[in-house]
Amino acid sequence: SIWSMVVVPTTGYLYVGTYGRGVTYTADHGETWPGNWLDFVCALTADKQGNVYAGLSDGMIQKYSGPGSSWEVIQPEFLNASVWGLVVDENNYLYAGTNGAGVLRKSLSGTDWEEINTGFDHLDIIPQQRKQRGWKDGLLAVKPNCSIQSYMIPIYALIKAGYPIEKMILSTLQA
Repeated sequence: SIWSMVVVPTTGYLYVGTYGRGVTYTADHGETWPGNWLDFVCALTADKQGNVYAGLSDGMIQKYSGPGSSWEVIQPEFLNASVWGLVVDENNYLYAGTNGAGVLRKSLSGTDWEEINTGFDHLDIIPQQRKQRGWKDGLLAVKPNCSIQSYMIPIYALIKAGYPIEKMILSTLQA
């Protein structure tokens, strides 16, 4: 199943990260899909120079400089954490969202990771989502497990925190 996608601005290539079938890309709008690297890819992002970064379920982060290059390990693994989200900001900082170590960042030119979890509340993301997407209300909630019933606890927490739910669209990939 497809877990992440990113378009590299410098090339226009679309990279697709899958859970179990690796990373592939298309340079011709989906006519061909060369490559099949890595395995359990949870997150993809790209920087201004066209490098692609992949976050893996085993906590590893790898960098790819494009066709003809090899994937380079830039983070061997985070202790007991999968990398579920990656983003590069305009100041060339790479952020990694994990399921065991919180949110970490490092300069693309540096080697050390910094935890940035102080004062972080999961509900703080809701106003940011709305602002970024131009929404008056609503939110996106994503989780790696396909089970619908496990949504009930976070839904209840959202209601208790003052986010009433009038309408919900729920999708699962569960077989």
